[in-house]
Amino acid sequence: MLALVGAFPGTAVASTTPPAGEAAGVPGITVNPDWRDMPGREKIEMFLDTASQVGLACCIGAVVIGGAAMGIGRASGAGQASSRGLAMVLGGGGGAVLILLAPALIGWASG
Repeated sequence: MLALVGAFPGTAVASTTPPAGEAAGVPGITVNPDWRDMPGREKIEMFLDTASQVGLACCIGAVVIGGAAMGIGRASGAGQASSRGLAMVLGGGGGAVLILLAPALIGWASG
């Protein structure tokens, strides 16, 4: 409900606060957001599951390739290749940990 409240004599300011005892929102309409009844929920869950598995495979690939680059770089004395390999190992490992912990982190943040 829109009410006009006088801030100074001769002026009016709009106020959107509901009167005491009246709930905010549209009368007669209740909103209970929930994912359980959403159309297409199964396809979205399947897409997210597939995306997490592909991401996990990419992270494992980054760890393996980074380990190889780090080993070859250290054996050949190429410090830059070794440090890039180490960055790939750490990035791939960190990404894998985040992917594995994502459901728990989302549950913690939303609950």
